[in-house]
Amino acid sequence: MRRLISVGLAAALLLAVAPVALGLLYGLSRGHGEAASSSLTCSVKTSCTGPGEVAIFRMSGPFPPANAHAGTRSGSTYGNLVCCSGVTGLIESCSGSYDTVLWLYALTNAHVSETSGGGYSTQVCLSAPSTAVDCYYETDSPPPTCDAGYACVATISGATNAHVADCDGSNDYATRVCCAATAACTDRDGDSGCLTANDADDDGCTAAMEAPGALEPRPGFYGGFSDSVWYDFFDVKAPVKADAAGANKPRNKVIDIADALSVLFYFGANKDGPENGNGVAYNTYKGIDVDGDTDNDIGSIHEIMEGQVFDRSPGAGMTAGPPNNFIDIADALVVLKQFGLSCQ
Repeated sequence: MRRLISVGLAAALLLAVAPVALGLLYGLSRGHGEAASSSLTCSVKTSCTGPGEVAIFRMSGPFPPANAHAGTRSGSTYGNLVCCSGVTGLIESCSGSYDTVLWLYALTNAHVSETSGGGYSTQVCLSAPSTAVDCYYETDSPPPTCDAGYACVATISGATNAHVADCDGSNDYATRVCCAATAACTDRDGDSGCLTANDADDDGCTAAMEAPGALEPRPGFYGGFSDSVWYDFFDVKAPVKADAAGANKPRNKVIDIADALSVLFYFGANKDGPENGNGVAYNTYKGIDVDGDTDNDIGSIHEIMEGQVFDRSPGAGMTAGPPNNFIDIADALVVLKQFGLSCQ
């Protein structure tokens, strides 16, 4: 019921703005668990001596650890180590391509937290070169299970002021710390890379979010989505700017009214055609460092026509179909069909 109400609101807003957009544009330009995919595995051992194993942090107590305190890899002498492997160049580092595993209250004898603040200032991270690393905390499923493609690093007793345990199924806590790392995928929207692990098509949704059985409002709940199809989830950059004004803003992994407004801003743009009335052309390469990685977003691995980001055709069910080289009201209606879907 909540989804139907949201779609009705989106329809009303779209109907309100579409006549304005069409009036401005139409006549001005008619010219367009264990990381299966990454092999990341983690377990608690008394030493990290296996091939490629790296110690991430430590746990107190006898082996196997339960109801334990935590310590950093180098700042503690606890004998239980969280060892991870399976990804080339994997290290415990909060630089480069990394994500935070946990925050510790101190270097040793520490409680842990999912976030910083309140005295939790010691950061434990996973990093790997040319690899997207992603960690999250799973509490939804009873018992909690990491999404497909994610490895369980540890279990924790709560969101903050928490104790830690391993993931062996005995005396585990109710929250799992899940991490994944996967080789960089094909950059589909010109933002200089794929910033989400296990997202081979770079549409902002992990493979698990697009797989059948995913929880609502993830697209997999509705069926027909695939991590090998980059155009099926129609999340676009928002807000957008005229080409002369610089880069468009990044995507937010949610289909909402901002996506419809961005598509309408490109109304009338077509492949190899001129700018529309809003000063945007389908075949423009923005050439701006969108995500602050100092890499100009144009060239052999980043180059993509900006208009392709906002161009779709109707697809089966809830999905969007491939670009058809022209942007019109039908593209905005595809956004409306997916209103409320989220991969956040």
